[in-house]
Amino acid sequence: MGEPDYYQILGVSREAGLDDIKLAYHRLAARYHPDLHPEDPDAEARLRSLNQAYATLRDPERRAQYDRWGPWGPPPWAPPQATPSRAWIAAAIQHMLHVHGHVQAHKPQRGQDQRYTLSIAPQNGRRGTEARLRVPTSRWCPQCSGSRMAGGKAPYQCPQCRGAREIWQPTWLLPALRVCTVCQGEGVIITDPCAHCAGRGTVRVVRTLTIDIPPGVQNGARLRLRGEGEPGRWGGEPGDLLVEIRIRPELDRTPPTPP
Repeated sequence: MGEPDYYQILGVSREAGLDDIKLAYHRLAARYHPDLHPEDPDAEARLRSLNQAYATLRDPERRAQYDRWGPWGPPPWAPPQATPSRAWIAAAIQHMLHVHGHVQAHKPQRGQDQRYTLSIAPQNGRRGTEARLRVPTSRWCPQCSGSRMAGGKAPYQCPQCRGAREIWQPTWLLPALRVCTVCQGEGVIITDPCAHCAGRGTVRVVRTLTIDIPPGVQNGARLRLRGEGEPGRWGGEPGDLLVEIRIRPELDRTPPTPP
């Protein structure tokens, strides 16, 4: 929800050591340096995102805080407006639940599996072949580093719920929590959305993969490519790509056997 994932930006796992982080940073910084891509409007923003991620993950203290709370820190305490002690007790319990949920949300999350249907000719299924796949996937927006705000700025805290995503409303018995109507339960306000990703924090890109189709593959067979699915979050491993084979007789160009 509008938070840059530094592990995804650097392409490293949550367990990566400092040497691995340094190696990933220098490799990507050399690849995407603006001087090497004068025609790429995203090159400077991409390097800025790499610098931001590296500055956090190379510092043990900042990294530990990031691993626990994410880039914007712990959820804020939003006390109820009511004065009865039972309302404060309920608010304190709800805040502890928010803190627990916040910590859980920033643990490594495996990426989603992707599915791809590949049509091949019968002759290629019989003898095996090599296929090139163009697979759409999501990646962090280089212009905002995934924050959804122009320039990579942090979103503004919602003035009504103060980041809690819910507000206390009085009822006839006890105050009740309701989804904040100002931020629609996001806890933040996107006042200046990133134009590159339209405020989504991610962009769609197309990857080209070359795979080997084994000889004798059957129609409906499914090949699993480990780690080629959607990227994970917070250092989680990527999902898999599931390639379903469709045998299409109309694609077979084998000349007929003479009588």
